[in-house]
Amino acid sequence: MLVSILCCLFRFLHMFRTSCFSLPFYGTLTAAAIFSATTPHAASGAEKPHSPLSQPALPAPKKHKTSVKTEQILVTGLSRSSALTRPAGQTTYSSDRSNFANQIGQSVADMVVTIPGVSFTQGNGPRDTNISIRGSGDRQSWGLRNIQVLEDGFPMTQPDGTARADLIDPHAYQGVDVFEGPASTLYGNYAINGAINFRTRKGADIHGLELGSDFGSFGMFNNYATLGFGNRHYDLMIFGSDVRGNGFIANSRYNTSTENVRLRVNLTSSDRLILKFVNNVTDAFLP
Repeated sequence: MLVSILCCLFRFLHMFRTSCFSLPFYGTLTAAAIFSATTPHAASGAEKPHSPLSQPALPAPKKHKTSVKTEQILVTGLSRSSALTRPAGQTTYSSDRSNFANQIGQSVADMVVTIPGVSFTQGNGPRDTNISIRGSGDRQSWGLRNIQVLEDGFPMTQPDGTARADLIDPHAYQGVDVFEGPASTLYGNYAINGAINFRTRKGADIHGLELGSDFGSFGMFNNYATLGFGNRHYDLMIFGSDVRGNGFIANSRYNTSTENVRLRVNLTSSDRLILKFVNNVTDAFLP
């Protein structure tokens, strides 16, 4: 704008010195100069001020995504055995097959000899053993009294409250669990002083046929055989033994045979069928 006015005035003075022009020409130049000088004002004044709201929105600044490391927590459930096999608050001791498998096991005494709080004495028969839990049943001369005897969870105690220890051949079992102390609320009225659960071997662990023979002093022989098969659908275990001997006391010879069968079939994912068979025949002479 300043440049246009100075140029017009310079031209006006130059023309005034050289010649005289009429006033109308002067006005024309002046008008032209004023027009040229005011045109930028008009042009600039014609522009409407932009509202802040009409301004184009600036793009939001890009936020850099930062990876946040979170701690992975894995929650797993623990399968617990039923209250009958692992009762809460009950003193429980177990003896597995590794404790008595590599020795001559003739009676229950060979299975529970390593369990604290359990004592035993010789009964009347060849394999008859009196078991005492924390001092109970010391005066019992034969059988197991005031103790609930189980085999694979099945009660083996007779209706009169007496259980026979000569039915048990250690070669057929995987282990034994002893529940010390009164446990009648879990195992019935016979478990006044505790309970004992004998666990037979699994057919899947045997997976074939096993033959064995034990012999010792006083003419003792024990011939036994174990047959077992199993998978996720079924499990079969068949055991048989024949034990005979003269005894270490005169007129105490004996001959006893034992058969033990267990079949487990998984019907569904939550249902299974278990068949149990135990038989014992004993011919003994008591002094």
